[in-house]
Amino acid sequence: MTIGQRLGQYLRHPTTGITPDGAPLDAGSAHIMHANASELSAQYGRLVGFHAGPGEVQYDTATFQQWATTYDVAEQDASDTLGRIPWIQGVQCVVFGPLHAHAIRLDGRGFGTKAFKVVLDVTKSGTSGSDLIVMAAATGIYDTPLRTPRLDEEFVTIPPAAAGALQVELDIAPRSLRPSQPWRSRDGGDSTTQVAPIWIWVGWLSNDLSGGDRVVCTSVFVVISCVRS
Repeated sequence: MTIGQRLGQYLRHPTTGITPDGAPLDAGSAHIMHANASELSAQYGRLVGFHAGPGEVQYDTATFQQWATTYDVAEQDASDTLGRIPWIQGVQCVVFGPLHAHAIRLDGRGFGTKAFKVVLDVTKSGTSGSDLIVMAAATGIYDTPLRTPRLDEEFVTIPPAAAGALQVELDIAPRSLRPSQPWRSRDGGDSTTQVAPIWIWVGWLSNDLSGGDRVVCTSVFVVISCVRS
């Protein structure tokens, strides 16, 4: 087997392991170990972004606080959850990118678009009538989800009944993208490769003016096992 070659599945083996301590390593066991390690490497959720904070969030659209100094966009209809914040970085959102949107499919048949998992560690207060909304979207250019088409989006509303420390997951599976920008292939030289850049935007909104809702940190993972055609 060549380095990195996979068989398309994890090969089962005894729960005691393939290579008991002190036992010689035969060629067949070596092939199984190599294939399984390559398969797990391909399916591994790789961390591509991390942001700590911002901590306390208390941006209520009813008080107009978050739109007071925003002039180039207007608050959207309430039916568009991702349009309820102006996406000011460090205040209502954080952005990760540019990231390379494509990866080799697990079945080896060409390239597919990567899927991403956004994980937020948050704290929800128990204030009656309050909600904490966390949201994520993918864009094909470096612009907010308000001003550019969203390749995919998801949001979760956390009610006061779920008060406490929570971990929230959002799945972003962007639609297919065409390579559009040349990126340098190596540190030195002029070699470039056409890629499809992508940005992952993560935002939050709370109507708890007591300041009890918090976003502790945000992580973004590439989920290779979910690469789309």
